[in-house]
Amino acid sequence: MNILLNPELEKLVVEKVRSGECETPEAVVREALHLLLEWNAQVLRESREAVKRAIKQSERGEGISLEEFDERMRSKYGIPR
Repeated sequence: MNILLNPELEKLVVEKVRSGECETPEAVVREALHLLLEWNAQVLRESREAVKRAIKQSERGEGISLEEFDERMRSKYGIPR
């Protein structure tokens, strides 16, 4: 498989090899993909935990109404009505 990189990414790959952090360009790509997969798995775990916490809060009656949520988000991000 051949992969074309833009000059900026190619420079990063070359630097990783030149610095000795990785032995080959292929090793750079393997490491990058491994880190991406790890990051995606972590985001999924964190999202699932957040949903579980939200469900438990809701079951305890600690939730807020959609209207209150909407107001908080509009205020937080400066979104007008």
